[in-house]
Amino acid sequence: MPIGAEIQSGTLSGGGLLPNQDPFGRKYVNNYKALILHGDFQLGAGIDYSSNWFFQIVKGFYAGTGIGLVDNNNKVQRTNVIIANGPLTYIFPGSDKSIDVDIPLRFGYEFKIYNAYDEPGLAIDIGYIHSVVFNSGLDGYNDNRSIFKHNSEDQYRQIVIGVKFNFGNITSYNKPIRNL
Repeated sequence: MPIGAEIQSGTLSGGGLLPNQDPFGRKYVNNYKALILHGDFQLGAGIDYSSNWFFQIVKGFYAGTGIGLVDNNNKVQRTNVIIANGPLTYIFPGSDKSIDVDIPLRFGYEFKIYNAYDEPGLAIDIGYIHSVVFNSGLDGYNDNRSIFKHNSEDQYRQIVIGVKFNFGNITSYNKPIRNL
């Protein structure tokens, strides 16, 4: 099972100042950075695909998980701006800056590109990542659970297209896997 390191930088946002966007007018923009280590198990590592056309096709599917840290840098609307839903003086608790633990759940398909020696030195990934972030720093709000509904940890999702470079000696994760 190969181990990968991933660096992310991006923007997450949510809520809004209108009642149909958020009933209290909460809004946030998070310019985050993340460092994530993950391992993926590819189906081709666990099946004999040498004489089956269907297994030849599905051998590139993978699933995995890992752990990482997300450095949150939020700009947050902290006061209630919609008078019909409570006092305008209420200040939503939370922090604009935090570092939180991230657990990614990864699924995808890897298209291998072979070099002159029939070794997969490069791969193109198409995948889906669902990240669960522990603590409440992703959106900057840490509302009291007795006042506001808060059923789950902060989460975000990604659809990714990536390029993977395989370094090092031939091992089980980058062995030639063309039809034998």
